Amino acid sequence: MKKDSIGNKYSQELYAKTKFYQKRYGFKLESLDGDTHNNEADAFKHTFGAADIALKTTSGISKGITDFHELQQKSNPSYEENMDIWNNLEGRKIADEIRKDYSKESIKILIKTGQMDDIIAERVMIKMRAGKLITNPFTDIRKFNDTKFMDTIFDIKNRIFHKNEVSMKDLDDPILRDAFLDQALEYKPMPTKEALDKRVQTGELVYVSEYTRGDGTKVSGYYRSYPNNQTARKSISQMTDREVDELLDELI
Repeated sequence: MKKDSIGNKYSQELYAKTKFYQKRYGFKLESLDGDTHNNEADAFKHTFGAADIALKTTSGISKGITDFHELQQKSNPSYEENMDIWNNLEGRKIADEIRKDYSKESIKILIKTGQMDDIIAERVMIKMRAGKLITNPFTDIRKFNDTKFMDTIFDIKNRIFHKNEVSMKDLDDPILRDAFLDQALEYKPMPTKEALDKRVQTGELVYVSEYTRGDGTKVSGYYRSYPNNQTARKSISQMTDREVDELLDELI
């Protein structure tokens, strides 16, 4: 997650916080390529940022913003990409832990007062000292593998949910759940299955029948807009860095 990979303004803030906490915890900052590149500071920055975004929005949005934009940085070597998305996941795990330890209202207050930064930073350092983060992509042989994430992003790009889908097992997936909640906020009330069937009949929507991916994962049938439908909501995976920056400004 280099300075321009998730939005310039937020990345600058994240860089400043990394430098601040480096003085407190003393993790390694300097490297041959820069002060927060392929070292402990790099690992801290990614893990902290993923946790921070997840707590201020959702884990799904955090994953979409951080991971997908890492994968879009074509010039990044594979070992750097692996390190970054590995540490992003550890950051989302921290967010999940904090949600279990604090109420929603407490989290909002801690974020507003700035106290949440200290809580996240402390938990990042616990992970780092326990060896759960990748701090050196040249010597750490652990590999991140999450092909399901890539498949899911494209599955939901133009997906339209109906209100009864809230109980579907598919919504156990955080990306799908967040997409459903995003639509629920945008469309009140949520459309019924019958209403979407009518839109299929008029040619406005398409129904994709249940199918099985190459890895054996079954995907339940769903409704979606046509790929060339200009009114479809733009997914995070389609956004430019500037659009992601604007989204972060709105959400965080």
